[in-house]
Formats: sequence, structure tokens, C-alpha cells
Amino acid sequence: MNRSHRRRRRRFEVIRPKPELIIEDTPESPEVIVEELQPSRQKERPLYEPTDEDNDLFVKLLEDVLIAADVDYEIEFEHGDYQRASVVIEGREAGAWIGRRGASIDALETLLSRMVSHQAGHPVPVQLDVNGYREEEERGLREEALRRAQRVLESGQDDIFQPMIGRCRRVVHLAVQELEGVRTFTSGHGSDKRVVIRKIEAVAPEDSQDAAAGDS
Repeated sequence: MNRSHRRRRRRFEVIRPKPELIIEDTPESPEVIVEELQPSRQKERPLYEPTDEDNDLFVKLLEDVLIAADVDYEIEFEHGDYQRASVVIEGREAGAWIGRRGASIDALETLLSRMVSHQAGHPVPVQLDVNGYREEEERGLREEALRRAQRVLESGQDDIFQPMIGRCRRVVHLAVQELEGVRTFTSGHGSDKRVVIRKIEAVAPEDSQDAAAGDS
């Protein structure tokens, strides 16, 4: 039996990105030595200039995958500093597309990014969500980061997160940036990178945008 494939296309919101600051890790050792952390320094991530051609290519490749999988779906797109797609998959198939702790979304996002970049002839950063999983995950992570930062303010003790991927670390950095009196640092290397929240007495003007601005 053939299934219908519904595509809902909303207007593409084009946002010209500003240079994004990301963290350059301070420790030279893979060990997490919180006592010796220094404020992370800024470096600029190469700008991605969004184009309609890149977005159309992303749309086509993503829909090719969904149609080949024979699932009912709806997609909303936007492009800005990333090409973004939010997919709604109906029925019991949705769980397989999300995967354990979002593993299937991560894998598909990586695959699509490489495919789009290869065909476009230049890097095209891609973000993918399925049934709002990523949105809900990031909302919970922001709330947790703010709770833990508040505890650091009250206790004065550092709080160290478990190792996280760059996308999740960046959510924590940006959430904690909203609070005065605490700073975030990235410690560790490779898959052991983790965020540290530390209470500070004062922030020098030249350092006020350092660690909480983002992450690689």
C-alpha cells in the first residue's frame, strides 16, 4: 500500500550570521584539573553564508532519504548560520528515527551534512530535529545548567558536567552566560570534553565575553 508523503514548506528565514565565538580549550593535558583552569580565549569560527542553492540541496537530499524510507512526514525548513530542518514523522516509525538518546538523529545529521557539503563544493553546516526531540533536549539542558549555576553561586564550589558533544556544551555555555557571578570553561580533549561552572568575584571587561560565548 502506498503511503502519502506530505511536505509542508514554510518560508525560508534567511539570517545573516554574525561571527560566532567559540572556546579554545585551556588545559594542555587530557586530565581535568579544575583548580588550574584559566578563562578560555576567543577565536572566530569561519562564517557560513547561507544560500538558497544550499538550502534547496539540503531539502532535496533529506526528502530523498525520507521518501526512500517510505514514511509519512512533514518538514519545516529555515536557513541561517545553519541549514535547519525539523521533521515530523508519524506513527511508530518515529522512535527509530530518533534512536537511543538521539543517536539516529546524530547519524542522519552527519550523513546529510557530508552529502550536502560534497555536492555543494563547500562546507554546509546542518542541524536536524525529529518530532521536537532536540528542542526538548536542549530546553531541559538549559534548565539544568541554570539550576547548577545557581548552586555554584550559593556554594562557591565548582560544578563539572559529564562529557558532552559540542552542540550540548554550547547550550550550557549560552545558558550560564545569562547569570552574573559565574563563568563556564571547557576542560578535557576529544570525547572527554566537559563544561565546568565556576563562581567568580568579578569579570574584567576584556574577559566578559569569553567562555560562555560558545564551543566547538
